[in-house]
Amino acid sequence: MKLVNILIGGVNRPVPVDDVVLVAATGQTGGGGAATVAITYASGKVATLTTSADNDENFAVADEASYEKGFWQMIADAASQPWNQIWYKGEDYVWTAQVYPDPQSSEYTKTPVNNSVLQGKTASSLKDQQVPGVNITWASIAYS
Repeated sequence: MKLVNILIGGVNRPVPVDDVVLVAATGQTGGGGAATVAITYASGKVATLTTSADNDENFAVADEASYEKGFWQMIADAASQPWNQIWYKGEDYVWTAQVYPDPQSSEYTKTPVNNSVLQGKTASSLKDQQVPGVNITWASIAYS
C-alpha cells in the first residue's frame, strides 16, 4: 500500500495511490464552480477531490491535463519508493499539486554551438520542467 498526505479541508489526510487506473481532472468553468480530480482504482472505487466553488485558486478547464499529469507523476514517484515505505516522502510530508507545462508548448531553438555537430540541437524545452507546487485548497474528498 502507498499513501500520500493531501491537505483536505484543512486536515492532512492519507489518500491511497496504489492500483490507480485513471486520473480525471475537471477544471473550473468560466462561470465559476468547483474543480475536481477523480482518482479511479483497479477495484472500481473512486476518490473525488473537490475544491470550494468560491475559491480563487481553482484550476481552469484549460489546465486539466497539467493537473492530471501532476497527479500521475506523484503516483509514479510513490510507486518507485521501496516496498516498506508506504508514505510518499514520509509520514509528515504533505503533497502539493505540481503543474507541468503542456508538452506541446515546448520550443526548440536553433542556436549555433560553435559550428559543431550540435548546431540546432540545443533545446530550451519545458517538457521535463515543472512549475513550483500550486497550493490548491481541496475542500473535501468523497469515496464511491
